[in-house]
Amino acid sequence: VVSSFLVLYAYWTINFPEGEPITKRSGPSHTERTCLAIVGWVMLISSGLGLLEMDFCTSRAIARRMKRSLGYGLVHGLFRTSEVV
Repeated sequence: VVSSFLVLYAYWTINFPEGEPITKRSGPSHTERTCLAIVGWVMLISSGLGLLEMDFCTSRAIARRMKRSLGYGLVHGLFRTSEVV
């Protein structure tokens, strides 16, 4: 959770406020923001997959449903990822 907040803070504070930015750009104009956005999405998806794996390992009923239906696994994964947000 702390690393997610740090990535979000870094993303929002690049060249903000314009007069005296908290985080100054050191490279090409959008490279840092793009990298931080990608890292943020990867962290979000990996958190959702971690929760999905935890459900699969701790609940026999959910494990059975996920083995029977790929659609159920996808919907449950989206549900768990949305909980992280």
